[in-house]
Amino acid sequence: MSAVENIAVSLFRRALNAVNPNTLVAGKLKRCGNTLYLDGQQHNLNHNVHLVGFGKAISGMGHQVQSLVGEHLVDGAISIPHGILQDLAESTSNLLLPINDGKIKIYEGAKDNQPDETAHEAAKEILKICERATEHHLIIALISGGGSASLPLPVPPMTLHDKMFVTKSLASKGANIQELNTVRQNLSLVKGGRLAQAASPAKVWSLILSDIIDDPVEMIASGPTVQSTTSIADALCVLDRYNLTSSLPSSVYLALEKAKTHSVMTNLDHVHNVLVGNNKVAIEAVKLDAERRGFIALVLGYRLQGEAKKLGEIFAQLSACLVDSWHTNTPMHSNEEHMQFVSTQLQHHGLPAENLKLFTQKLTKYQKDPQNAVNGICVIGGGETTVTLGEEYGLGGRNQEMVLSFARKMLLDPHPMNFDVTFLSAGTDGQDGPTPAAGAVISTSDLNCHNLSSIEDHLSNHDSYRYFKKIGSGLIHTGLTGTNVMDLQLLIITPKTAPQTT
Repeated sequence: MSAVENIAVSLFRRALNAVNPNTLVAGKLKRCGNTLYLDGQQHNLNHNVHLVGFGKAISGMGHQVQSLVGEHLVDGAISIPHGILQDLAESTSNLLLPINDGKIKIYEGAKDNQPDETAHEAAKEILKICERATEHHLIIALISGGGSASLPLPVPPMTLHDKMFVTKSLASKGANIQELNTVRQNLSLVKGGRLAQAASPAKVWSLILSDIIDDPVEMIASGPTVQSTTSIADALCVLDRYNLTSSLPSSVYLALEKAKTHSVMTNLDHVHNVLVGNNKVAIEAVKLDAERRGFIALVLGYRLQGEAKKLGEIFAQLSACLVDSWHTNTPMHSNEEHMQFVSTQLQHHGLPAENLKLFTQKLTKYQKDPQNAVNGICVIGGGETTVTLGEEYGLGGRNQEMVLSFARKMLLDPHPMNFDVTFLSAGTDGQDGPTPAAGAVISTSDLNCHNLSSIEDHLSNHDSYRYFKKIGSGLIHTGLTGTNVMDLQLLIITPKTAPQTT
């Protein structure tokens, strides 16, 4: 990797540190003597706490809860991704691993973020724990992205296989996370508030790490402890939108019909849901670190969405605008038409145009003063994009596809040679699609190593992982990180004469 690519990866790892689930829980859940506190709520500890959890960040979240509650923990069950314990054991901190106290059952399933029998068994056990709790008990529910796949309990007669088929069919058509969870909620015995209903009359405290744009707690992990805002009619609309109504097993529609008789209680006053972290926390940490390294930093926003391939092109176009201004030492309004086009495109994909406008004003100010020496520009975005697959497709993920699309655009429209442009896109959970990579990074300093025709072939087949694997560079490997706050994008522009920090 080039020096700037290493900086980009280092900034990404800084983001991961900022959303360490152990630290995030410690910032919200407190203990003083035998009293536990959460966001204005309190509970007297008397060997009366149960712990349940499901998702990609639960191992570290659970460790902190176990440490705080100690001997007052009665029992519990957590459902975490397959392979995560090994990856976390190889990390530098044991604070992300569950405490082996003999009280917590650990289920490691949902490989490649798909529900499986292990996760199914975990869901059954978690439901049992909630059902047997009494009004004297506190259930601490830990919830993070990946929780939907880690807590599968379909409404009969639908089988787990049937539910997996529905989820895969929607994902392959490009359905976003909100649409996926709308269907999941209405096909589940525990999602859409049903787990909280099963726990009544016990007190429920839910600590939630968001992996969804705008942090809708009713959608994160399909909202098992939050009153559902979706209906069976909404689920049917999603299935119809993607032309799936005629291709799904009949059990799906029988389950939806049966779900009408399993309405969720309208009063969940025994539940207290608290958001402990999100994409914004990660991005703000990157911004501070980038500025410390001497970059002019811009946060585009936290709501990036849309087709990954298209976004790769837009980031390349944005870099062209910034490089053009810097190269000619002219204010941004000199290429106003191009910038307006890029700004409109970004706004269409969830990033407010105002942020870019304010940044261009800031950059113009720096340009006017020759004493302002900076290492470069660092543009930061976050959110979650999609990839719409055809009937045949290769191996990749949305982040790798975005970076490969960026590379294609840069080869088609090269920038002035006295600047390097580096682009990174990666998932904070450490797994981009069904691949062992978190994402990818690429720099214009390495573009001569890439072949446009090969890139286009791999892009058309959604085979980005195999492309980067073939050239032997670009992939970012972190292992499963134990956290999950969607994806991050970093666009770094540096003059070739600029000092480079590490």
